[in-house]
Amino acid sequence: MLKLVILELPKVPGQADSGVWPWLRFFKCERKEDYEMLTQEYPELKKAVFCARRMSLLARWCDYQFHKNLWKEDERMLLLQARTDGHTEGLAEGETKGEERKTLEFARKMKNRGRPLAEIIEDTGLSAETGTTSRHHSQLCPMTSVTLFRI
Repeated sequence: MLKLVILELPKVPGQADSGVWPWLRFFKCERKEDYEMLTQEYPELKKAVFCARRMSLLARWCDYQFHKNLWKEDERMLLLQARTDGHTEGLAEGETKGEERKTLEFARKMKNRGRPLAEIIEDTGLSAETGTTSRHHSQLCPMTSVTLFRI
């Protein structure tokens, strides 16, 4: 059963000896010490003070859980964004390495067919330095170090 008490401030008695005063002081409490003093002076308010503390703890617990879940969601989204960024960077790097590998393979085929170095450099866009040392190829395939051409 719900009991509703309405306090109309203009009708509040001017003396502290009425039954309304303890409740007015209860609603005015802001600190834990205020509630403790109130229960010592008015023992009939112990149950109300206990319920107020419990509701306060429940509200703090809900607030804690909300922020904890918010933090977890933020962390999850950061990891997802990092993974997406890493995947994009990895794809771009893979495409670049694949193009370099394909260019070097094309240059090697041209060399095997006996094409002159100047023509290979012109057709592939490689420098003469790349053609003699194959630095890019050794970075792409660290297990092998092959010289494409010799000047």
